[in-house]
Amino acid sequence: MAELIAFPAPDRPCPRLHIWRAGECWELHHESRHGDSWALLDRLNTREDALSAALEALPFYPGAKLGRVQA
Repeated sequence: MAELIAFPAPDRPCPRLHIWRAGECWELHHESRHGDSWALLDRLNTREDALSAALEALPFYPGAKLGRVQA
């Protein structure tokens, strides 16, 4: 079971897509506008694949922007 990590930000104006390393893969997550809801969208093999997937997903989440991208 996944652990919930809260990043509350009530003044944030839009949802975010985040990318970070998770073991041997990279995960793409969606964060709601207020940071109270998260969803794992995909696990990818490389950071570049995750970034590409995030950019392709942005139009499906109206108003969403790219958030944290782990280096």
